[in-house]
Amino acid sequence: MTEETSSATEDAADEQAAATAASGGPEDARRVAAAMRTITSWLVAGEHRDGWLVDMADELERLAALVDGPLVASRYEGPLAAGDPGRGAAAHPFVGAASPLSPPIVLTLDGEEAVGRGRFGPPYEGPPGAVHGGYVAGVFDVVLGMAARAHIRAAVTGTLTIHYHRPTPLNEDLVFRARVERTEGKHLFMKGQLYAFDDFLTAEAEGMFVATRRPGFS
Repeated sequence: MTEETSSATEDAADEQAAATAASGGPEDARRVAAAMRTITSWLVAGEHRDGWLVDMADELERLAALVDGPLVASRYEGPLAAGDPGRGAAAHPFVGAASPLSPPIVLTLDGEEAVGRGRFGPPYEGPPGAVHGGYVAGVFDVVLGMAARAHIRAAVTGTLTIHYHRPTPLNEDLVFRARVERTEGKHLFMKGQLYAFDDFLTAEAEGMFVATRRPGFS
């Protein structure tokens, strides 16, 4: 096995560890994030009975008042990153189970193909009944990046183009897939697809990622 092949294999293992960690994080942090997602979905699309909003606002303001102290400059330096093989992936805005911003999307590696699975609820709606295209693009960036880093130590997005074929439905199981099509020097050219209902293609992505010496991007 060459040094380059060994490095790529180790990097793929690191990326798989990061994907696993993204669905983890401290149990209490996952519970908080899940509860906040539920509240956000209810606020956006739930039935607002008389008095509920006032009671909810009062309680949330009470909890918010308990939060004090300075914030770290980066989630990579935050408490959820401590001892995390995913380097802070648990707080990632798209795949982190401990982030209330995240749907979350679960990442895996299938050989050299990166796969992201999840669903988007009401807070992510753009057109009626469909996921906002910005969130689709954001997840594509993550999944293509994971496929790129399965080949090389670290890579950052150079370009990302999304082709939207059909609306991506809300509240349905979705599958993002990505792979490296070719490499040219330090440039990796990527392609990806997004499917709903197993085989219903809603969007495709093309990206160019640039190899970098700086590891740890997520």
